[in-house]
Amino acid sequence: PMKKTFFLSLLAGMLMCMPAMAQSNFSMKADKWAKTVNLKQDISRLSYEELHMLKALVYATHGRWYTEPEINRVLMNKAEDWYMPLCMKRATDFYEKRDINSDAEPDLYTVKLTSDEQAFVDKIEGRMKQLRQTLKGKDGLESTKLCVNMSQVSKPTQDLLDRLNNYNFAIELSDCDQLFNIYEKNDYEMMPGFVTTDAYLQLSHMYLAYVQKYIEKKYFIPTLQATLEGMSQQVVKARTTSLKKGVSSHLDKMQTYCAIGLNLLTGKAQSVPASLNELYNTEVENIIAGNNGPSPYMQVEYYMYSLYRPRGHYTRSEGMKRYFRSMMWVQTASFFSQNEEAVKDATLLALLFNAMPQDKQTDFRHMGDIITQLTGPSDNVSILQLADYLRANNITDYNVINDKAVMGKVTAELIRLNNEHNQLSTKMEAITGFNINFMPQRFLCDNEVLGSLVDDTPNCDKAYPSGVNVFAVFGSKTAEELQNDFYRDPQRWDDFDEVFQALHAKYAGKPIGGGTIYDRRLQLLVYLASRTDRNDYAFYNTPHWRYKDLNTSLASWATLKHDAILYAEQPMLAECGDGEDLPSPVPMGFVEPNKIFWDQLYLLIKDTESWLKRCGYIDDDISSKTENLLESIDFCKLIVDKELRGEVPTYDERCQLNNIGSSLEWMTLGLIDPDLELQSWGEVEGADRSIAQVADIFTRMVLGCDKQGILYAACGNANVIYVLVNIGGQTYLTRGAIYGYHEFVRPADAPRLTDEEWQEMLKKGTAPGMEDWMKPYILPGKTQINERYLYSSGC
Repeated sequence: PMKKTFFLSLLAGMLMCMPAMAQSNFSMKADKWAKTVNLKQDISRLSYEELHMLKALVYATHGRWYTEPEINRVLMNKAEDWYMPLCMKRATDFYEKRDINSDAEPDLYTVKLTSDEQAFVDKIEGRMKQLRQTLKGKDGLESTKLCVNMSQVSKPTQDLLDRLNNYNFAIELSDCDQLFNIYEKNDYEMMPGFVTTDAYLQLSHMYLAYVQKYIEKKYFIPTLQATLEGMSQQVVKARTTSLKKGVSSHLDKMQTYCAIGLNLLTGKAQSVPASLNELYNTEVENIIAGNNGPSPYMQVEYYMYSLYRPRGHYTRSEGMKRYFRSMMWVQTASFFSQNEEAVKDATLLALLFNAMPQDKQTDFRHMGDIITQLTGPSDNVSILQLADYLRANNITDYNVINDKAVMGKVTAELIRLNNEHNQLSTKMEAITGFNINFMPQRFLCDNEVLGSLVDDTPNCDKAYPSGVNVFAVFGSKTAEELQNDFYRDPQRWDDFDEVFQALHAKYAGKPIGGGTIYDRRLQLLVYLASRTDRNDYAFYNTPHWRYKDLNTSLASWATLKHDAILYAEQPMLAECGDGEDLPSPVPMGFVEPNKIFWDQLYLLIKDTESWLKRCGYIDDDISSKTENLLESIDFCKLIVDKELRGEVPTYDERCQLNNIGSSLEWMTLGLIDPDLELQSWGEVEGADRSIAQVADIFTRMVLGCDKQGILYAACGNANVIYVLVNIGGQTYLTRGAIYGYHEFVRPADAPRLTDEEWQEMLKKGTAPGMEDWMKPYILPGKTQINERYLYSSGC
């Protein structure tokens, strides 16, 4: 009897305890969650994220399927005994009852609550509304205390929380080679993505660089070779005519000029007159070595052979390295206007050009026109302009170089052309005279700024311009504030304000250049760095985000300078699946809400496509790549329009946003090189594996100055940006990818940096850091993602 009484008492106690266990208070720290929710519990001490989860749990107990990872993954972990089976049963029951010919899908998102449950949910929503008022961020910013997926970060640091609350974003330095690497990581770690303008500027850069490489390989290289060979053939013909004294020696030098260009282009030795063979070999050797010094051929004591070192995308193959050197030769092997013998050489070269078959002349002129449309107008006198003058005046006789009257008119015409076309002149030209080049290098508006906003006094304080100066001139208030208050440029050079204001009046708020592709790209970056538009997303309206925009613009500008490094005249300062029937969980996604940017980027690519069609430079390959890029940009435009209307992306749109990393990867893979058909990123080799690129943008060679050197603008590794954003009334922590901008000076006698060397500096940790004004936004360490959110199976 005593045993029976004890057993009954124990059983009664257990039965009394069971409801209490089922009705326990909600806790995110609990290992497991029961299928019953205590509807009478006190919720006043729960955080906003806990309330968000508790509300979801009420619906989950009825089989409501969640595709939001911040809910789904927690339920799958803490309610694994009942959540998935319950949702699967709902789907299975639907299919069993569905007509066999029906295409209907189960409604996995609508469940019916009891009146008590609904009252409890209303209570939760009321408390959440109250917290949104009391915990909201300052000046309309989002707050980490209202973030519904903050627990996706494992032990968030105070540095991260402070930056997110103060600015709504934080930057984390990384060693990722590509921006899309970060978005692919988002997919794997179920992290909501933040699609940045940086990601699509990089993709557009790859596309436009691909177009340039395609044209160079298919048209420019054979055209340059045919032109140099054609003029060499005309030298041979000229020797069969009656030549006056001294003309033959000038022809010998022009044959050598063409031979040097052909040697550089083909890698093959060329035939030159015996008397000039040593001169020819020495010049080729000097160019290949790339060491500044005297040029016997050019007859100058100091020639910048370092300019011939292949840089930009021209380092990727031997053929492109040779094209770089040869093209640099015809652009910078100058004929000096104040040297009478040099003017005779230039005149002979123009006559040789005019003597070529018309189709070869046309091809070379067309090549120049395309370079103009890609980059900018000519910025010095060219042999082609001289050839036009000679043809217009019916001058065809090589002996004319001995006619002083005619050569006097030629010189006068060259002076007129220089006054009309030479915009990026230097003080040195007043002493040595202007240059005449076979193919002119190109004038760029930003190069005028770089060449002007610098003090030419030896050992001065303002010895170099900066990218910030460029964007300040074009109208960026953020850049101007940094220029004046951070770098204190007006205090470093007495003439700074006067020069700056003149340039600002010339360029600020006005269309850039003449509508070339370079100008259009620069115009887009200037807009991004100068924008004044606002929207309902508070972070977008802050001065802090404008620093981010400026960093993006500067880094993308570095890639722009990288693309133009061969053709632009460089400014110089010189004297001298989870289940078959249940949709996979997909995180929310967000696109940087800069509507004007996305619209303008779409137009830039669309107009480039139209230009390629007009030029006859488009085929199925470029057409399909253009279409893919336009479709991707158009999708971003669609999402931004929704965001600005306060709408939430659909499930399919969330899938597409979540897959943006693989999408960017495949598009980038197809834009590496026109000669390669790559099937995976593992096949990409060398410098193309990284977005890190470097361009030398300014050279200082002032006599008696200890600050001689070369200024570089560089894009570094892909970096992470965490952004708090409001999506559908809830605050989410999102993650995206951004550029890093680096600006630095190296000694003038050091070899000009290549992409490969810059990437090695980044890898070894010897590269200069990002600009100091970005440091407040950069996290000192790494942010770890909570592993319970990992293992996405995609859509």
